[in-house]
Amino acid sequence: MRHELYAIHPEYIDHITDTRPRSVRERFQRPDPYIVNAAGERFPMGSRGAGQQSGAVAVLPLVGVLGTHESMHVTTPTQQFAKDFRAFDASPGIGTIVVWIDSPGGTVSGTMEAADAIFAARKRGQTRTISVVDPMMASAATWIGTAAKEVVITPSGEAGSIGVISMYEDWSAALEKMGISIAVVRTPAKKARFTGVESLTPEMQEHMQRRNEQAYAQFVGAVSRNRSVSTSSVVAKFGNGEMLSASEARAAGLVDAIAPLHEVIDDAAAGRKAGRRRAAAATLSPRARAARAKLRLLEL
Repeated sequence: MRHELYAIHPEYIDHITDTRPRSVRERFQRPDPYIVNAAGERFPMGSRGAGQQSGAVAVLPLVGVLGTHESMHVTTPTQQFAKDFRAFDASPGIGTIVVWIDSPGGTVSGTMEAADAIFAARKRGQTRTISVVDPMMASAATWIGTAAKEVVITPSGEAGSIGVISMYEDWSAALEKMGISIAVVRTPAKKARFTGVESLTPEMQEHMQRRNEQAYAQFVGAVSRNRSVSTSSVVAKFGNGEMLSASEARAAGLVDAIAPLHEVIDDAAAGRKAGRRRAAAATLSPRARAARAKLRLLEL
């Protein structure tokens, strides 16, 4: 395994380490970006119809394992994601960009740049930016997704896993059992230490830990900026490396509202605040909620 820093949910690390291309893509398939207008009409990105809209909603998927470039291990290349995001932000016909997130995270490399692309658009204020967790926003996806001005999570969703992991695969004992001995000659002494054919030394482990802590500090700092909270709040309230349910994420301030993806898109196309309908419904009296539920049944 290549010595790499990952910001990924631990249950999905095999999606990066597995060498079988099909197994990597069994869990995730990335839909194409598209545009929705106020009438509910849907157009592929770059189509003639998309270019003729005004105040439309662009939906940009951030799905599956994330990495800088396209590969058999990567579902969404963050470099291409950032390019598509900037194109939507520059389009005069787009009023809102909805980042649809269903991702366990991925590599640290490329994550900061994708997050910064969203945050830059947010600062300019030309385009409304909304991230929608449907159903998972973990690790690097949290780093990127929280950069939007508004963050919404579907009722059954999960978010968090703020942390960094790195691994070193040591094949030296297995090679020794097979009677294989590999001599490594290097100049200078720290060149290519992580070959996989030599045991992990305390110095190598210290180097890995130092890189983890540097990346983690960047991660926490980015989420602190994105959510306008202190770094201590990020560490204390946003799961400390674990995932939060939708209600927990809302209570902690990691997300702003709870609503399904389709509702957020409809609200954005109509110029409404994301999650407002559910917030309004929550304030109804029990009698009013019962009457609304009975009306829905009659409509069916």
